[in-house]
Amino acid sequence: MRRLLPLLLFPVLVSSSCGNEAPGSHTDERGNVRGTVLLGPTCPVETESSLCPDEPLAGVTVKVFDGDLVVATTESDAQGRFTFDLAPGTYVVRAEPDEDQAQTVKPIEVTVVPDRTVEIDLPVDSGIR
Repeated sequence: MRRLLPLLLFPVLVSSSCGNEAPGSHTDERGNVRGTVLLGPTCPVETESSLCPDEPLAGVTVKVFDGDLVVATTESDAQGRFTFDLAPGTYVVRAEPDEDQAQTVKPIEVTVVPDRTVEIDLPVDSGIR
């Protein structure tokens, strides 16, 4: 009987490990988050005749959080752009500029779905008023 027990339990163990995978556990079911880190305002006074658009911010660390856990990190390129390839789920994306580049940052919550790209802008407040 002791020899039969492992043989009887094997099919139960195999079937319990199949088909119950967590969402996003397949590497082919990924989505993208793509965006630009933008610094603004860049002028002390903005009027209708003299617009002062936010400017891309290069070399900024951008992190993706799942709760308190950092799941991805990159740096914005020369045009302030970044891209992440992520499993489906809801994340918070945050720019982390140097202290001399900004006063405050605004994290953005995104929901990633398979085979889709989410476009975001990450605002970084320059403190100019």
